Amino acid sequence: DYQDIRQKETNLGNLFADILLETRQGAEVALVNSGCIRSSLPAGTITKGVLRTCLPYNNNIVEISLRGDVLKEALENSVAQYEKISGAFLQIAGLSFSFDVRLPKFFRVSDVKVVGEPLVMDKKYRVITLDYLLGGGDDYVMLKNHPVLYTCPEPMLKIIEKYLKVHPDIKPGVEGRIIMK
Repeated sequence: DYQDIRQKETNLGNLFADILLETRQGAEVALVNSGCIRSSLPAGTITKGVLRTCLPYNNNIVEISLRGDVLKEALENSVAQYEKISGAFLQIAGLSFSFDVRLPKFFRVSDVKVVGEPLVMDKKYRVITLDYLLGGGDDYVMLKNHPVLYTCPEPMLKIIEKYLKVHPDIKPGVEGRIIMK
């Protein structure tokens, strides 16, 4: 639902972030803005029309290299507009974090782990995300000007469509990737 996906980890967000992460072997993190997900997917058969309603934008999947401090800044941006139910709220794979909305903006995120290990601020991480975010969309200005290491030849919608055809019996869940304190 509209508010859930823009304020907390959801099963649909986890599914899409996991699919993106699978597009590049060796990538550690996937970041998907909730604003690109416009509706839920019903149980049962998913048609192309339903999938297009859910993902109406022609986002391309890109891989970039981010230092840990920039990755944390992106996570801070994700929860900076929490009270406004913002599409900037990230759905994630490969990492987990906690946040506290009682704290000032850009000081809310803690306990960041990448592939189960604490975030290292000066380490570089391979991150899969959307070209929209790389262009600074949803105030992700910290991602602008990072060189693209890889661009998936097919848009996100097509990648997810292919995944669902190969995996027709998915049952995504909420796994504690994003914890609100």
